[in-house]
Amino acid sequence: MPCESEPAQKNNRNDCNNEHQPQLSRTEEINSSQSGVTVCHTYKGKPSSQIPLATAIVYVRDKCGQLVKCRALLDSASQGHFVTERLVQQLHLRIFKAQIPVQGINEVTKTIHYAASLEIKSRFSIWETKIDCAVLHKITGMIPFAFVDSSDWGIPEGLMLADENFNRPNSIDILLRAGVFCEVLRHDKKMRPGNYPVLQDTDLGWIVSGKIPLAAPEEVPRKGFLIRSNDNLDQQLQRFWEIEEMPNKTWTGRNFV
Repeated sequence: MPCESEPAQKNNRNDCNNEHQPQLSRTEEINSSQSGVTVCHTYKGKPSSQIPLATAIVYVRDKCGQLVKCRALLDSASQGHFVTERLVQQLHLRIFKAQIPVQGINEVTKTIHYAASLEIKSRFSIWETKIDCAVLHKITGMIPFAFVDSSDWGIPEGLMLADENFNRPNSIDILLRAGVFCEVLRHDKKMRPGNYPVLQDTDLGWIVSGKIPLAAPEEVPRKGFLIRSNDNLDQQLQRFWEIEEMPNKTWTGRNFV
């Protein structure tokens, strides 16, 4: 989904009156040695079921402090944060030079050369954080791969879903690692017997994930994510910012069992 701007109180930044440039600009180099790699992979198959991946629409603060709606993938297996070049360009964020090795299956390695800082805020709670992201041209393909009919799932009207269009294919702007995933989780979880997903309450709204059947499994590729982060990314960017943690609050849904 295209990111959408929202009115917000602007930060006191002197460069907000400058004309924005469409390309990545103003980089600062960070020098450090690398002792680890980031590992990630995807694979394709022909499964008989699909597992919706947990997505959320979050606010991200742009260069001038305005809040913009973006789509994030919550990855409980990732040790690194990632953001797309397109989002960095759209928000006119400052980027930093870095050397971040990314290693895939069969030890195929690629180095990511830029990183950026993102300020993220929930749409439904006081939760917010500041994270360091490696900048990628593209994080993954459309999620989900195909439209998922959720009309018979019995999701209650008015439930504050983290991603209201979780069942419609769309692009991913940000991948949030396991630390954030665990931080935003709340106690409430809703389940139904049969081939229904799990509804999990979080500070970002209710996320939807779990095994569901496919009408045409031969047409749907399977995607898996395994990411091991280079701890040096945090060390490289530590002098520019610090992570801000906010307390969790409980919110209770009323459907599923």
